[in-house]
Amino acid sequence: MFSGIIQSVNQVAFIEQHGNSLNLAIKVSSEELLSKSAPGSSIAINGVCLTVARCTQDNLIFNVSSETARITNLGDLKENDAVNFEPSLIIGDSLDGHFVTGHVDALGEVIAIESQDEYTELKIDFNDELKPYIAKKCSICVDGVSLTVNKVDKKSFSVMIVPHTLKNTIIQFYKLAQRVNLEIDVIARYTYSILNQSS
Repeated sequence: MFSGIIQSVNQVAFIEQHGNSLNLAIKVSSEELLSKSAPGSSIAINGVCLTVARCTQDNLIFNVSSETARITNLGDLKENDAVNFEPSLIIGDSLDGHFVTGHVDALGEVIAIESQDEYTELKIDFNDELKPYIAKKCSICVDGVSLTVNKVDKKSFSVMIVPHTLKNTIIQFYKLAQRVNLEIDVIARYTYSILNQSS
């Protein structure tokens, strides 16, 4: 379980292809975060829950299955790309975002980036399967970042990015047509499921 509050932005050290699956090595800039990570630890990389396979002096190495590479943007990564990094929650951690599972529901696409005073508005295209779960003021996770939906229409939603979030996540590097990992709010998911079963 995660909160959607990114702890650090790190770089891809290298990628090893094994057929359609891959080994993903992340160079961790924080010695504190590196020291707290061990084989078996759960880490969200761009919002995808991965298990540390092994550690080196500077890197954490993850096995990414072909299915995960296909349905998330981890398959798009290249050496030196920046990624959002969040360790799993432990008892006593502050929950400043919302409950995030690290299970990506779909890929979205950035279709607009607009500056509004000190804020940045992102508009993201999403597929029809997510439509029942996205509403104005609901929580959504974009590349592991806990955000609040500002506006929503038939095919897209927008979020407002505050300066601190922009500076401390990979959102600062976004470009048009960028693919992003989307995870809907778990409460919305189960509420919709319960209502459908009872109707």
